[in-house]
Amino acid sequence: MLDPKMTPEGRIVRDTVISQYVTVSGLALLLYDHCLTLAAEVELVWPAKMSPVKCAFLINRYVCPLVLSFICAVNSGHWKNLDDK
Repeated sequence: MLDPKMTPEGRIVRDTVISQYVTVSGLALLLYDHCLTLAAEVELVWPAKMSPVKCAFLINRYVCPLVLSFICAVNSGHWKNLDDK
């Protein structure tokens, strides 16, 4: 709910926290989907010959979770010294 008394800094903090929650929940859903579909992937995709479609599938399947994990780690606040100072 929007609070008309909320300061701009408070809105920034609220929006940042919401963004972090959405990113983590998206990663959790993606990893859950990986667990559910791994058996079908092993059976159908891995034995197939390498093709542009298979390559695109594998890149999409395994790079996206890595990128989302990196984003979650950076946004968690546990990584220090990421600034230019």
